[in-house]
Amino acid sequence: MSKTVTRISDLCPAQRALVEEMQRIRYGTIEWLAIRDGLPEFVADTLCLPAYQIVGSNGPHPASDRDDTVLKAKVVTLLERFRQVGHGLVRVLKVVDGLPTGFILEERPGGGPSAAVRSLFPPVRPPVGAAAVNKIQWGR
Repeated sequence: MSKTVTRISDLCPAQRALVEEMQRIRYGTIEWLAIRDGLPEFVADTLCLPAYQIVGSNGPHPASDRDDTVLKAKVVTLLERFRQVGHGLVRVLKVVDGLPTGFILEERPGGGPSAAVRSLFPPVRPPVGAAAVNKIQWGR
């Protein structure tokens, strides 16, 4: 019985972009990744946080430059799970050696994905300007 394989070249552009980014950072996390219509979407607030090792390889995964690379089961499972979610927000996607190892999905109470929240990305950074910083007047 033959097993169906999925290659990077088989993916749609959104899925391919995610796989390439996971391979690029190799170790680390991807945060604030939107899921729309079952596909990953990098938006303005998406952060890619590579974790650098003092000893070891910090470069992209060796398979990152080949279109014919067969995807590992973890990647296929992640993309399938995103299709099941439909719409949502991945707060943190953990990446180890270019492969997903787990993710935290923002959900509403009761288990529904966060697609219906008024803003997909609540403010996480302080405002810029006088509202964020109290100016100190230095006197002599």
